[in-house]
Amino acid sequence: MQDYLVLLGILLALLLGLAGGKAWERYKLQEGRWIDRRKIRQSPHFVLGLNHLVSGQVDLAIEELEKAANLDPGALELRLVLGNLYREKGQVGRAINEHQSLLQRPRLSKLEHANIQLCLGLDYRRGGFVDAQAGDGVAVAIVPAGFAFVHGNWWLTSVVWALMIGGLLVYTKSLGACIIAHAVTNLLLALYVLRTHDWAFW
Repeated sequence: MQDYLVLLGILLALLLGLAGGKAWERYKLQEGRWIDRRKIRQSPHFVLGLNHLVSGQVDLAIEELEKAANLDPGALELRLVLGNLYREKGQVGRAINEHQSLLQRPRLSKLEHANIQLCLGLDYRRGGFVDAQAGDGVAVAIVPAGFAFVHGNWWLTSVVWALMIGGLLVYTKSLGACIIAHAVTNLLLALYVLRTHDWAFW
């Protein structure tokens, strides 16, 4: 009898794990409410947008994907893709605005934050703000201001750090080196916070 109870408990745990995994895959908690991730993907606008994108019709793809994004204004991934499409169409200012607005959202995960910053870096590079070949001084001025704005109370630290990254950009002429340095810095800071429980840095 006891063996049957153990087996029943294992089966029940497996079923609960399966149901929980499916719910986690489909739903996302955002700003205190559950969002159905499939809602956008099931939209005809989303499917049409992808079809236009595959066909190389970027303008039509943007039009349909914007309609799909309006179904759920909190759809971060789709807005991120739209920003990238704006950049590819040469609408760099619009791409920067889109990605900067995403960066202001509360409760971003570390991965989401890093993805948005990467897209912003590509926007600035496409717009000529970051001239990796010439080591343009404009980037060295813009990056600290942007970091100060984003990091709030830690503005002085972020300005010093951004100036160091600006120096790295001028020295290496590589945007990739700056992105890697930023990722490593965030990783080390996360490890420090987890070890010391100094949550003020989180």
